[in-house]
Amino acid sequence: MTADGLRAFYQNRFRVVVAGVIALLTVLAWINRFIQDDAFISFRYAENLVNGHGLVWNPGERVEGYTNFLWTLLMAIPIALGYDPVPFSLGLGMACFAVTLGLTYLLASSILGSKNLGILTILLLGTNYTFSAYATGGLETQMQACLFVACACVVTRAVRSRIWTIGKSLSLSLLCAAALLIRLDSSILVIVLLGASSYSILSENASVRTKQFLMLSLAAPLVIIVGGWLLWKLAFYGSILPNTFYSKVSGAASIERGFYYFYVFLKTYWLIPMPFLAIWVLWKMQAPWKHPAAILAAIVALWFLYMIRVGGDFMEFRFVVPVMPFFFILLVMMIAELTTSRPVQALLVVVIIMGSLWHAMTYTGYVSVKYRGIESIEELNNHVTSKGQNWSHVGRLLGEAFHYRPDVVIATTAAGAIPYYSRLATVDMLGLSDSRIAREGVVVGDVPGHTKIARFSYLRERKVNLLIGPPWFRGVDESLDQPYTLNSTRNFTIMTEHDRIPYDSMLIEIPVDPKWVLTVLYLTRHPFIDDVIRQQGWKVWPVTQLSR
Repeated sequence: MTADGLRAFYQNRFRVVVAGVIALLTVLAWINRFIQDDAFISFRYAENLVNGHGLVWNPGERVEGYTNFLWTLLMAIPIALGYDPVPFSLGLGMACFAVTLGLTYLLASSILGSKNLGILTILLLGTNYTFSAYATGGLETQMQACLFVACACVVTRAVRSRIWTIGKSLSLSLLCAAALLIRLDSSILVIVLLGASSYSILSENASVRTKQFLMLSLAAPLVIIVGGWLLWKLAFYGSILPNTFYSKVSGAASIERGFYYFYVFLKTYWLIPMPFLAIWVLWKMQAPWKHPAAILAAIVALWFLYMIRVGGDFMEFRFVVPVMPFFFILLVMMIAELTTSRPVQALLVVVIIMGSLWHAMTYTGYVSVKYRGIESIEELNNHVTSKGQNWSHVGRLLGEAFHYRPDVVIATTAAGAIPYYSRLATVDMLGLSDSRIAREGVVVGDVPGHTKIARFSYLRERKVNLLIGPPWFRGVDESLDQPYTLNSTRNFTIMTEHDRIPYDSMLIEIPVDPKWVLTVLYLTRHPFIDDVIRQQGWKVWPVTQLSR
């Protein structure tokens, strides 16, 4: 096909081109797919719901240790049908990813006034490694991004056309309700969009009665759905705020660490100059608050401030994903407004794409002297699937070894795949699913979700049998030839700094495969566990006999 033929096809079959680009970016996202340990928190709650225990972590314990109510309910679908929720979660995330790209194209084309800039936006967005990888992961991240863009599409189209209908108001209300049910921090988006929508409706040249109906249709579904959900939470859990609030936000996570998280995102994607260029563009623009993108800019700015306030996250920029579509629309707008020089514009686009490629090739986690790490997507995936860790296999191994008995209690900081696959009663040592630890745990750091930890005394009170902590693997040869010392129990080091290790406990070596053994602390004796240790021939080291 000649160049003129390609140009004609591009112009006449633009929808086909857009669909093709979205399809290719979706394939790329599938190549970047992964699963993370935190996804199994929702799976465990969903499984208990299906089994008739309600949305609980352990049967009989009403603690809201998830932050994604709607996503957790959706994960109950495959479990109720007898299927593995992992592929279902990946497939649903991929579907949301494709829809997000399509809606982002529509939103960008409308706001920027150019189909070409719309397709450039989704190219930059879809090739961003973090956004592409988080099409999967098993969490609600991509669905939240999809709902964000869907809400923004309704609002921006209605505001620009100055035509509000009952259908648009109802659609926005239902979408905002879904966004809040998927994550409560979606309230940042909802507040901005409802404010803009209300102002637009009240400014319309319409009768008072029409405006009243529009405002009622905008508010009623949202209030009824979200209000009913909050009342149920209050009745079932005894609190409107999730337990994770007390373990995360009220911990030691700092604003300073939040700035660090944001800085690392910009640095590793070669985006550090972009905020300064954006300020320059705003300086040149007349009345930038009247620009159609002003609503998106407000959402992005407030979201980043919120992200900084809560200290960021320990996962590779997952917190940025929900507003990335808006971020890239603003980025493309900045490039278009900054200069009319095509070579300069092309250079900026190439820098953004190369920054994403560089990040994908080189990012292996980020650790500074002062701040603990931001784990890479590869690390997050390895926790669950790699041979050196394989927490999913550990969970299955423990469940089979102890016959899934409800009276065998484990405790771990890796409270995802291990509890889910073991189906054993579990104490989440970081307190996300434990109200006592969330409120009274020892503060041990500033990493969100990892700021508090349980004391030995509390675990004994809870009659925990096996303390796994962070899963600790030792080579078979190493464990046989080298005796343990109290100092070598390094996965319990943080706890021993605040509480004395019980000297009547024991270390047990549980073979994971021919090369590795899992070392756990046997805290509270259990006759059945004693029988399993003898039958399996597991090696035991009494703590009282260890060299100090």
